[in-house]
Amino acid sequence: MLTRLVRNETATVLSQDYITMAMSKRLSNTRLLLRHVVPNVVTSTLTLGGLILVALLGGTVVAENVFNMPGIGSEIVRAIVKRDYPEVQGIILVLGLVAVLINLIVDVALGLLDPRVLTRRRS
Repeated sequence: MLTRLVRNETATVLSQDYITMAMSKRLSNTRLLLRHVVPNVVTSTLTLGGLILVALLGGTVVAENVFNMPGIGSEIVRAIVKRDYPEVQGIILVLGLVAVLINLIVDVALGLLDPRVLTRRRS
């Protein structure tokens, strides 16, 4: 999914008029890609990557139980079976905080990579 997004976004950016203008200035392919294409592609890619990472965090419950591996996913299942609700709440809280932290890191990285994200739109 991430590869498909990068491919489609790159194709969209490469078909824009400003890329044609940059090509007409005879910029090298490396400079063209690094200066014009990558900043426009990285925003959506980083956003989707953060969402995928949070989804993988939720998928640990299934993976750890299927492959009988110790970890936070199998621990939460054990706590649910034993009806240890404070432990279940604690694990859910930790997983939620990690998800919020991942989203915060993605938002800060987006702000650093593309300052246009930080500017307000005025109507």
